[in-house]
Amino acid sequence: MVDVASPPRSTTGVSIWRNLPENKHIEVDTYLTLKADSDALEGGLRNADATLQELLEELNAIGPERKNLRFYAQKRHSIERSEAIHQHIIGALIETLLDSSPAEKSYPTPNSQAAIVDSITARYEGLPGLSKRSLDEKFAAARRSLSQN
Repeated sequence: MVDVASPPRSTTGVSIWRNLPENKHIEVDTYLTLKADSDALEGGLRNADATLQELLEELNAIGPERKNLRFYAQKRHSIERSEAIHQHIIGALIETLLDSSPAEKSYPTPNSQAAIVDSITARYEGLPGLSKRSLDEKFAAARRSLSQN
């Protein structure tokens, strides 16, 4: 018989005897079986803890890489959007300068930057990148770029 009045504690602090009433005795075979089960569970817990630590280390290593990938994905999206806007502007300029209106409406050939902007905004209202403010900014930047070269 094994006295369970002061049951041994496992290394994890979890008692395998928690369901037994105090001051009871159990057979040695039962004790050995419970002890073997407890030891096996503790070994599994140690293995799970080790695996968890490895996974946490991998996750910590991946963290900065993930942030970089998110940054580059956002940057790529921004570049693609910017390229599409530039294509809209170039297409609108060609259409305006060649006076090939999509609605077959005849527009006077513009003779100033302001007239070009007005003509484009009238023809392509609501198209991304073709607002008056956007065109004024892009044209000013383009002129500065040309004057620097």
